[in-house]
Amino acid sequence: MESIKLKTNVGDHVFEAEGPKDLIVQLYNDWTAIVRARAESAPAPKPPPTNPAAEGNAADTGGSGQVADPMALLFNLDATSGARTLKFPPQIGDSQKRDSVMLLLYGFQILGGCEWVSATKLSAAIKESGLNIERADRAISTDLANGLVMRRGTGKGGEYRLSNTGIVSARQVGEQLKEFVL
Repeated sequence: MESIKLKTNVGDHVFEAEGPKDLIVQLYNDWTAIVRARAESAPAPKPPPTNPAAEGNAADTGGSGQVADPMALLFNLDATSGARTLKFPPQIGDSQKRDSVMLLLYGFQILGGCEWVSATKLSAAIKESGLNIERADRAISTDLANGLVMRRGTGKGGEYRLSNTGIVSARQVGEQLKEFVL
């Protein structure tokens, strides 16, 4: 009797077997039937929300034509990566870097629903926003000390989020920026 070895996968499902050809063919047919049955019984994936963010604007109108959160007008959304960037980074003042990082955290956390933002994701958003900020932790060091921003982890594995008072502070910065640029 001929022996064969077969390894294949469909999505997350992996089939790997070795043995007599007739047995492997039967097991493979059973496996494909199970995978098909699971795929047919699985709920249909939810369609992505209809949102102008897919076209590069993070302003969600919720279908009403009204912007759900006016702060969304300050952000762009990369539909593929989910990254939020600032359309209009703060350009003046001693706290430009701090304000920019606070606004980006607001964009991820409040508008994007991302409770904790990784240091690498935040760094990428800073660069994509056209900001010259080498390290976010240095830009918001006083906010970390004052409890406006929370951090867990260290280095590239670190994550940031705004506290409740940090959300209020970032919103105030955003409101001032909106008045200036919009």
